[in-house]
Amino acid sequence: MEKLPGATYIEACLQHNVYEAFSPEQYPRQSNTVTDFAKFLAASWKSPQDIDTESTKAKFIERFNMLARELLSRFTPRIHEISNSLDIVFTADYPSVLTHGDLCEMNFLVDPQSGHLTGVIDWAEAEILPFGCALWGLKNLLGFMDGAGWSWLALFPRP
Repeated sequence: MEKLPGATYIEACLQHNVYEAFSPEQYPRQSNTVTDFAKFLAASWKSPQDIDTESTKAKFIERFNMLARELLSRFTPRIHEISNSLDIVFTADYPSVLTHGDLCEMNFLVDPQSGHLTGVIDWAEAEILPFGCALWGLKNLLGFMDGAGWSWLALFPRP
């Protein structure tokens, strides 16, 4: 088996000090990564998969019910509102797609110089889900977590 080219996204960020001081010079590289991630997600829209709608929807409802039990009660109304709206994404008109289950900064491979996405690894948690369930991975490209908590990368206009 051949090794995919590139470095993990987190390694590339550390190499370019992205987490310490995001500068205008780093914007093109970051823009390439975000653009390629968007293309990666969009490609799945073109390859819809069959899904056991009721079983998958039941898993989502179970997860939302767990959140309602475990989180502070002030979140319960919103959790129930979202849970009751699941029919929107579980229709024949809305595609279910192969979804990566762990789009963290260690599972994106990028070219450290250009920022272009070269691969996505660790598909152990992949499953067929309604399109968009992996969109949370974008957050990992727009900020980072450190000892002080979550920080968003500073946004700069295109040079």
